[in-house]
Amino acid sequence: MIDNFTICVGTVGSGVFSSHDGGVTWAQGVMKMPYPPWAPWIQVRAVTASPHRQGMFLAGSDVGLHASHDNGKTWEFLNTPADRHQIWSITFHPTDPDIILVGVAPFETGVNIVRTEDGGKSWTIPDLPAPNRSIVGATHITSILFDPRDSGMVWATCELGGLYQSSDTGKTWRQSTEKLGERAFAGDIHSVSVTPKGRIFATSPEGLWISDDDAYSFTLHQFPPFPEPEPAGAADGITAYCRGIAQKSDDPNVILIGTGDYTPGKIGAIQRSANGGDSWDPAVLSHSPNSHFYHIATHSGQPDLMVAATFFGYVYVSRDAGLTWAKLQREFGEIRGLAWAPN
Repeated sequence: MIDNFTICVGTVGSGVFSSHDGGVTWAQGVMKMPYPPWAPWIQVRAVTASPHRQGMFLAGSDVGLHASHDNGKTWEFLNTPADRHQIWSITFHPTDPDIILVGVAPFETGVNIVRTEDGGKSWTIPDLPAPNRSIVGATHITSILFDPRDSGMVWATCELGGLYQSSDTGKTWRQSTEKLGERAFAGDIHSVSVTPKGRIFATSPEGLWISDDDAYSFTLHQFPPFPEPEPAGAADGITAYCRGIAQKSDDPNVILIGTGDYTPGKIGAIQRSANGGDSWDPAVLSHSPNSHFYHIATHSGQPDLMVAATFFGYVYVSRDAGLTWAKLQREFGEIRGLAWAPN
């Protein structure tokens, strides 16, 4: 079946690939590189579709930020304060197309996030007080989310750095939660999502943390363990490692969580809730995953259509709001960025 939507996949080592027929055929994007390695086989860890401009995608690589205006066929380099930094997350303001936030791995520079409010003509470096390093190396901003209750409020998560909050569209930040739990990796928060009623979800190696009091306290929901747990994960007490999270754009009570036995793990699953996180059921997958589910992508243009990807390169499409998923024939290496949009 050929469909009229574009999928963009960011890979570690091969740049960005795009399909303009719903995943039937694929081509590697042409990326202009102002810095080494000077070639499109670069590490891309974030891909986002603009909700405002058709055909526009942003991608974050090891050398900075890239923009495409032709559904991922060609990419221009955008100079930002994140040049020569790894970019791990990108988000657009939900109603203002000129406000964009980009999450960074700071290394020793202290640049955790960069922000524009004029569509990329100029950029600032807000002070997001996350640590530069952790017990596993450099930290990075794993996700950024505008709160659906208030478009001035923004949430950001940091690899082994906690949860952060802004009340002025990302100009200033404070730490909301340093750790969830007591383990050494308790500050390892991967993604955040918020319902219009204010329930907050944060994914972590231990499972899904849920708050009903605006992040003052969290309770842990652990999904059922996999039949043959990854030994390293089992040794850390991990039953279902949680990474990607998504909400159905026209029904925020439908929530999808990407899980796996560990990272990268050897198997994964997608857990789905239709009642705002009160109960969960595993989605039906056409093929057994080869690692944990890293990303789940949605778009307001077609709320029932969703795309998901595993860490090790399997791509799945759902046409029924995440109840069932069909694996695409094309496979990739490591996938770290994923987005889709109607053509």
